[in-house]
Amino acid sequence: MLLVLLGCLLPAAGAGRSCLRCWRELPLLLEYDLQVLWGPPGPPRELSLSLQALLLQAPVPPEPRYLGHEHVEREAAELFNHIDGAIGKFRDDKPSLLSEVNVQKQLFVERLSKAYEELEEQACNSSCALPFKLEVISCATCRAHLLTCGDPTLCPGWTQKTLLWAVSLCATFSLAVIAGGGWYIFWHKKQAEEVLEDTPARL
Repeated sequence: MLLVLLGCLLPAAGAGRSCLRCWRELPLLLEYDLQVLWGPPGPPRELSLSLQALLLQAPVPPEPRYLGHEHVEREAAELFNHIDGAIGKFRDDKPSLLSEVNVQKQLFVERLSKAYEELEEQACNSSCALPFKLEVISCATCRAHLLTCGDPTLCPGWTQKTLLWAVSLCATFSLAVIAGGGWYIFWHKKQAEEVLEDTPARL
């Protein structure tokens, strides 16, 4: 039944929601999967509240942060695999179970942060290997965003570098045109002088 939850981590077309906390229905789906993992009579309330707090009350950083769907799906799957193992190991030891879940929650957050850093590195690298347009989700607004190489919302320094490169290229081209024009004038003048020198000889 973990697939039920993981399937819901991917937003429906046009929904523009991700980063886990952006689903209003996620608490119910989370509780359902915990019920299946734990079995009757259901998981301890503390476990449910702990996971719901992670998914729904995660702090949103002030700067733009994005995640691809595959990042969220992959890390959520790993999180629940660890929770499944923790339940099997510490079912009768609630303090140890909650402690292990807290550890996994922290690792989950760290993995998501690393996934964001990898995404930023890919998009802001001069040898960007992203597809033409990659749909990601803003964790701050829960809206879809088409990420491109050098995206100004993710790479604030990229625009400045691009501008400097364009100015440099334009200046180089202008100098080349000026130099080329000067050489043409010099060549044309020399040709005219040679013609004038040859004219008396012909006469």
